[in-house]
Amino acid sequence: MNTLVNMLRDDLALQKVGPDMIPRIPLLLQILYVASGCDFKGHSKKGFLDVFIRDCEFITGSNGIGKLDDSNEEYSLLAFYRLIGSVYFRKYSSAFEADSPRELLVSVSVPEEEPLNKYIVFLSAIRDGHFHRISGESEWMPSTEALRLH
Repeated sequence: MNTLVNMLRDDLALQKVGPDMIPRIPLLLQILYVASGCDFKGHSKKGFLDVFIRDCEFITGSNGIGKLDDSNEEYSLLAFYRLIGSVYFRKYSSAFEADSPRELLVSVSVPEEEPLNKYIVFLSAIRDGHFHRISGESEWMPSTEALRLH
C-alpha cells in the first residue's frame, strides 16, 4: 500500500494539483472514488479518474476556491461542482465553444458574483449544452440541489 501511495504522490499527471496538495493525493482519490458513486449513469469510476487527472488543477488545485477534501463544506462543494462539471463537459465537449471546463466557467461567470452562484451558472450551462446530445432522461446531469445533497 505504501508503494502505491508513493507512486500516486510521484505521478507527474497529478503534480498539477500543486505542492501543498501532493501529500493529500491518496485522500483526494478516496474522495473521488466515493463521489463517483452509482448516481452518474454512463460515467464510470475510470472516467471520473481520467477527468480528474486531466483537470485536477481546475478541480482541486491551488487556483480554485475549495478543495475536494476541504473541511469547509461550502468550499468542498465548489470543488465537487467543478469535478461534476468537468466530467459532463468532457463527455459532451462538442456541445460547447469553450475548450476546457475552466474556460467555460470564466465565459459564463460575472466577476462580482458570489462563488456559489458562479458554479450554479456553470453547471446550468453544461446542463443546457448537453441536453440535445443525450439519448434519455437517465443521462441528464443531476440538478445542483441533488449534487449538493450527494
